[in-house]
Amino acid sequence: MTLVAIVAFVALERQSRVNGIIDWAKVAARAALVLALYATLVPIIFNVLPTAPNQSDASTSTSRSAEAGKSASALAAAQEEAADRINACESAHGMPKADHIEYILEAPSRFMHCEWPPSSLADADGYWEIRVLRTNGPGDSEASGMSAANRVNGPCESFLLTYDYGHMGDSRHLKPFKIGRGEIYITDYDAGGVRWTGDRSTLPFYPARDEAVVLTSGHYLLMNAACAR
Repeated sequence: MTLVAIVAFVALERQSRVNGIIDWAKVAARAALVLALYATLVPIIFNVLPTAPNQSDASTSTSRSAEAGKSASALAAAQEEAADRINACESAHGMPKADHIEYILEAPSRFMHCEWPPSSLADADGYWEIRVLRTNGPGDSEASGMSAANRVNGPCESFLLTYDYGHMGDSRHLKPFKIGRGEIYITDYDAGGVRWTGDRSTLPFYPARDEAVVLTSGHYLLMNAACAR
């Protein structure tokens, strides 16, 4: 490209001679024009236009890295706080782990939970539970299928209950079934539980308005109680 410039300059010098005398003003003016065209066209032709660093992209990348670092630190801090809070909840309520079942006479009496952050179900310390009171039902024998009753209370609007069946060598994990507050169901070998349509006046207790009642027998054991979604 330097050779091209020299040739162009010589051509300009020859064109600027008048009667053998060089008109240097014309040479200078034409040289300036050639240099301007040279400076404009060469980068376009050979794609060598200088590119300045994109400060905006660099700034954005730095900002994103900083935000990612802050998010990771915040997540680690939140996880550490959750672990500490759950440990404190377990200690306060005598639980060996965050989800624990307490038994009375081999039957579950409380399904206990510690969580953090606390949901709408939990107390301020993250603790919540579903309580089960096992009592007598209206049936006069195991064969009636309702010699016992489970009275279920908790913060749920409705409960999801799961029973196991066992009798005379026959055993089965029954289907979970949903029961709302104020409802009465009876355990069923095939469906897990079905709505009871008997006379409420035959019950040996008066069900509370906010509890769910399941009539059952010694052949059925409650295995899990959770809030239904």
